[in-house]
Amino acid sequence: MNIWKHFENLTRDTDLRIATVITVHEADSTVEDAGGQQYRALGTSVAEGTNCYVKDGTITGKAPNLSDAGVLYV
Repeated sequence: MNIWKHFENLTRDTDLRIATVITVHEADSTVEDAGGQQYRALGTSVAEGTNCYVKDGTITGKAPNLSDAGVLYV
C-alpha cells in the first residue's frame, strides 16, 4: 500500500481556505478571502473580524491571525 496515494485520496477535491468573518447570520456567515472575494459559508462558530478555516463552503474552526511576512534580501 502506498501511503502517499492514500493521503492524496483523502485530500483530493477539497477546497480549504483561510478567510475573515465579516458578518455572522443565523445559520451562516459572510466571509472574505485573501483575494477580497466575499461569499457565504455555513457555520456561525467564529466571531466577526476573526480568521477562520473554510472547507468546501463550511466554516470548520478558528484560524490564526498571522501578519503578512515580507522577504528580506541581504
